[in-house]
Amino acid sequence: MHKHQSNEIIKKSKRLTFIDGLRAIACLAVFFCHGGYIFLLPRSNKIEDTALQIMHDGYLGVPIFFVISGFVIAYSVRNIKTWNVKTFINFFLRRLARLSPPYYASILIALTLLIIRIKLSKSHYFPDLFTLLTHIFYIQKFFNTMNLNVVYWTICIEIQFYLFFGILSFLCYQISRKIEIKNIDISIFLLTFLVSLNSLSHTMAISKVTLITPMPEPAIFLPYWVMFSLGIASFWVIDGKLKFRHGIFFLILFMTISVYQHNIYLICASLVCFSIIISKYSGKMTTWLNWPIIQFYGKISYSLYLVHWPIAEFTIGISKKSSLYETFMGRLISLLLTFALSTLVATVIYHVVEVPAINWSHRFKTKST
Repeated sequence: MHKHQSNEIIKKSKRLTFIDGLRAIACLAVFFCHGGYIFLLPRSNKIEDTALQIMHDGYLGVPIFFVISGFVIAYSVRNIKTWNVKTFINFFLRRLARLSPPYYASILIALTLLIIRIKLSKSHYFPDLFTLLTHIFYIQKFFNTMNLNVVYWTICIEIQFYLFFGILSFLCYQISRKIEIKNIDISIFLLTFLVSLNSLSHTMAISKVTLITPMPEPAIFLPYWVMFSLGIASFWVIDGKLKFRHGIFFLILFMTISVYQHNIYLICASLVCFSIIISKYSGKMTTWLNWPIIQFYGKISYSLYLVHWPIAEFTIGISKKSSLYETFMGRLISLLLTFALSTLVATVIYHVVEVPAINWSHRFKTKST
């Protein structure tokens, strides 16, 4: 498929349903990973042990999210020809306007449910003002303050991704104006990719992972920039900015190294990149995973990702006060009820908060020619 053909598909597609489908898979995987930890422990037989292990692997939804973010960002700025200060500011404000309202809504939900839990059990600690402020400004990991939600660390990483991407794009454009080197931005992004890869290896070597934190949770984005960059590269391949043979060679080499190092995070991220490229070149990006239920969860995936943990913590407290928690089947029923409630709340947030946030973000114009 030639570049103009690829671009034509992109222009005609109102929604990239395969990307939405990947969002749904990632979000559902994370939900059941956390749900398994909360509801299926303790386990008492092989069936329960197997169920928990399968659900535990859902943490791989996080690398999928990071790759998708890189792809979507590269896709969203594909028409920007000039990266000046205004472009950079509007780009970053657009991302903040898109992500922050649902994030803040989820904080309100988490605090509300925490207050109810305190009233019921009087055994929980309510966060102080400083903790709330660190959450508002996405800097809680820097201060090791009380974590209101176990998924928030990834949102902080995402914000740093966007800030760094904007700065890097601005610098690449400014350098290209003074030094006429073809695709200098690809070279600079590759350099940051290698630095990030080294940072991830170091972070994994010194970090301890557990059932509830199966991935290292650094305060700085750098270790996970490699996954974000893979998403950017996958878009560059299908857009023609990066030659197909070069991109595929790079991904195969990277996948080989990841397998050799037994790095399941990067293996997962590489497979997602391959699937995106294959879907585009086979003309399936608007048909694969285009099932109503998958597309529904793809649309509400961000809201569901944000609210599922505080709802699960709340419902597990209720479950423990009843006879449901005493048996595996009872805990499984509690898990499914939590999933249904989380879906309902996420759907409301999507329509009441997220959709208006998306419309608001469009006011920050980034298209530049």
